[in-house]
Amino acid sequence: AEIEGEEEKEVDGEEEEALLAERFVVQYVPLLVIRCLDSSDSTAANVKRLFTLRQTLFSFDFQDEGSASLLSLLLRCVGHPLFLRTSVGRNFLIHLLSSVDEKITTGGQTVIRIQIPNSRTGVLEGYGQILLGAWKMAYSNNQSGPICAALEDFLQSLMDAALRCPTLSMNKSVRTVLGPLHSDKRYRDTNALLHRLYSPIMYRAARCPNPLIRSNVCTVLADAFPICDPSKKRGDARADLETGIDCMANLMADKDWRVRVASAPMAGRVLETFWDGLGSEQIRRLLDQLIKNQAFDSSTSAVRVAAIKAVTNLLEVPQSHAILRTLLPTLANLIHDKVQQVRLSICNLLIRIKTLRPIKFYHVVPVNHLLARLAREDSSGPVASALTELLLNSYFPSGEGVTAAKQIQRTVTLLLTAPDAAAVFYANISRHLAVNSVSKLMAMLLKCLIASVENDTDVVEEYEDPVGREKEKVLGKRSMKRRRQSENQNITDKGNESTLSSEEERE
Repeated sequence: AEIEGEEEKEVDGEEEEALLAERFVVQYVPLLVIRCLDSSDSTAANVKRLFTLRQTLFSFDFQDEGSASLLSLLLRCVGHPLFLRTSVGRNFLIHLLSSVDEKITTGGQTVIRIQIPNSRTGVLEGYGQILLGAWKMAYSNNQSGPICAALEDFLQSLMDAALRCPTLSMNKSVRTVLGPLHSDKRYRDTNALLHRLYSPIMYRAARCPNPLIRSNVCTVLADAFPICDPSKKRGDARADLETGIDCMANLMADKDWRVRVASAPMAGRVLETFWDGLGSEQIRRLLDQLIKNQAFDSSTSAVRVAAIKAVTNLLEVPQSHAILRTLLPTLANLIHDKVQQVRLSICNLLIRIKTLRPIKFYHVVPVNHLLARLAREDSSGPVASALTELLLNSYFPSGEGVTAAKQIQRTVTLLLTAPDAAAVFYANISRHLAVNSVSKLMAMLLKCLIASVENDTDVVEEYEDPVGREKEKVLGKRSMKRRRQSENQNITDKGNESTLSSEEERE
C-alpha cells in the first residue's frame, strides 16, 4: 500500500509538472512571438529562442477560436523582415508552414501572395527558399498529407500566374519566387514536382490566343526546361524532351513578333545549359531557327537583335564552336543592316569571336566589308566605336615585340587602302587607348611627316633660328645645284666678256 501510494504521488507530480509546463508554454510562446515582432525587442536572439521552442507549437489547437490571436501573430511573422533576413528565421517559417497546421499553411500562403507585387528581389528570393524548404519537409513527413497538397496547389497557382501575368514586372516577381524551385530541379523529387505541376498548364498556355501569354511561356519554359518525369523509362523521357523542343520551335516561329523576341533568349539559354544533353537534330533545329530565320526576320529589328544576342551568349559554350564556325558566316550581310542596333549587335558578336581561338572574326565578316561599313558610320556613333575596338589590334598593334615601325606601317596601309575608314578609325582611337599611347602615335606620325618633307627635294622648307634671327630660305639639293650651275655659267660668261674686252684693247 505504501508503494502504491508513492507511485500515485509520482504520477500526480508528473501530471502537475506537465500541467505547469503546458501553462508556461501557453503564456511564454505568445509573449516571445510578440517580442520578435516588436520593433524595440526584435532581435535575432529572440528569433533563435522561438526556433528552439518550435516543437511546442504542436500543443496548440489552431482550429479552436481561442488560438486565433496566436495564429494572427504567427502569420505576421511570415511577412516580418527579421524572419526573412536571418537563416534561423527562415528555418522557423519553413517549420511553421510545413508541419504545424494546415490553417497556418494556407494563411501563410495568403500573406506571401499579398507581399509579392511590392517586395524587393531579396525578399522574393527568401520567400522562394521558404516555400521550397517547406514543401521538402512536408513531402518527407507525409507526401499525401493535406499540408503537402496545400503547398503544391499554391506552387501551381504561382506557376499559372507567371504564365498569365499581364505585366512584365509582375511576371519577373513571380518567377523570382519560383527561382529556387527551378534551380533545385537537378534533384529527382523536385524534378518530378515540376513535371507534375507544369505539364497540365505549360503546353496549354503555349497554344493560347493571347500573344502576351505565349511570350510569358517562353520565359517560364526557359527556367523550367526540361519538363520530364524522372520516373519514366528512357524512351518516354525522350518523348517528354521532344515535346518541349517542339513547343520551343513553334514559339520561335510564332506569327506575333513579341513572342519571337521572347523565344530567342529562351532558345539560347536552353542550348547554353543543355548542349550536352540534347541530340544533334534538336540542336540543329533550334540553331536553324535562330540563325537562318530569326536573324533575318524582316518584320521587326527587335527579333534580329534578340537572335544575334542569343548567338553571342551561346559562344560561351566551347562545344558549340565547331558547328557555329560554319553557320556564322551567313550573318555577314547584317553588318550593313539599316537599323543601327542590329549593326551594333553584330559588332558585339565579332568582338566576342575575337577572343576565341577556333573562330576568326574576319572569316565571319570580311575585312573589306568592315572597312566599308566603318567609312559610312558616324564617327561619334556606337557602331563606329565598336568597329574601332574590333580593328584596333589589326591597324594599331601593341604589346611586347611590336615596334614603332610596324605601327607606322599598319597606319600607312590603312590610310592608303581605305582613307575614309581611316578617318573614322583614328577619330575613335582615343576611346580605346590610353593618353600615352595616343600621344606616342601622334609623335611618330609627326616625325614621319618631317622626314618625308626633308626627303622631298622639291619643297622649300622654312625654319626659325632658335636665337630669334630672321627666317632663312634653304633650298633643296637640286635647287642648289641649279643655282651653282647658273652662277658658274655667269662666271664663265663674265670671263668670256673680259677676255673679249682684253682682246679688243690689244687690237
